[in-house]
Amino acid sequence: MAAEMTEAFAATVAAVAPVVLLVAVVEVAGYERERRARGHRLVTAAASVDYRAEDPRIRSMAMEAIRLMIAKDMYEMFPGRAQHMAAQHGVLAPVSGMRAWARWMQWIAWLCSSTVMVAQAVAAIIALNALRDLSVVSPIADDVCAVIVSVGLGWVALWPIARVMLASTWGRFVAMTEHSSAHDPFLKAVQDRIDWLEAEQARQSPR
Repeated sequence: MAAEMTEAFAATVAAVAPVVLLVAVVEVAGYERERRARGHRLVTAAASVDYRAEDPRIRSMAMEAIRLMIAKDMYEMFPGRAQHMAAQHGVLAPVSGMRAWARWMQWIAWLCSSTVMVAQAVAAIIALNALRDLSVVSPIADDVCAVIVSVGLGWVALWPIARVMLASTWGRFVAMTEHSSAHDPFLKAVQDRIDWLEAEQARQSPR
């Protein structure tokens, strides 16, 4: 039989869950900063393109170059979507399996951190409601809170340790991924198309 939620246990959960939530927020914030940096790089690259040219052909090529830049930047996060976007502009090339695998691993880590965040918030809400009125709390609330907080503590404790222990292995994997990116057929095809568009814009622009 499950133990009943007590005021002391609810107070403990209400105090511990936000701490675990804060640690998970820091982890997710790292991914948010990474995406923001990509966005700034994309804006800088797009700003250098003269998409307001009077000649409609030059303007069309400039907009196509911007869309391909977006596809190239999106490739790291959404390879399939980037491939579809590039295909709309006549760029047909396979997606690197190694890069897709690396991105899936990062997505899994991000998803785990996000799940921990949401679960800790749920546990804190349950505990606060229990402190307000123990009579309205579900009989399994204490078990749910215990599992959520235990998993959260395990995640924030073991994840950094795992990252340190696997740092060298992950470093080699990232190096292989970067090497693969340098010879990635999709990125090369997209960049070749962008270079051609920019060369055509420069050739057709009025002197």
